[in-house]
Amino acid sequence: MAPQRFEAVVRTEGPGAFVEVPEEVIGALGAGKRPPVVVEINGFRYPSTPAVYGGRFYLGFRKEVRQAAGIEPGQTIAVSLELDETRRRKHVERTAGGILRPGPKDR
Repeated sequence: MAPQRFEAVVRTEGPGAFVEVPEEVIGALGAGKRPPVVVEINGFRYPSTPAVYGGRFYLGFRKEVRQAAGIEPGQTIAVSLELDETRRRKHVERTAGGILRPGPKDR
């Protein structure tokens, strides 16, 4: 799936910073309301999951992310989201009897 791009203003509430993600961007990812995503801002990439409050979608930014991406409250930023397929995969083993069970990393 192609990355979904949008622009948004970085807002704050208390110590936190966030952007609102357009509903059509979440819908275009085709993986429900809280899909695991890889976010890219100013060349900085990191895994995240959108939050849903009051029917709206948000991406929060920890201080470390704001610093690494070089973003500030009030700034308009370009955001790219792509579905994070790697976070969905589970390692599965087949037992001697042919039964599937979680692999050692997932136990």
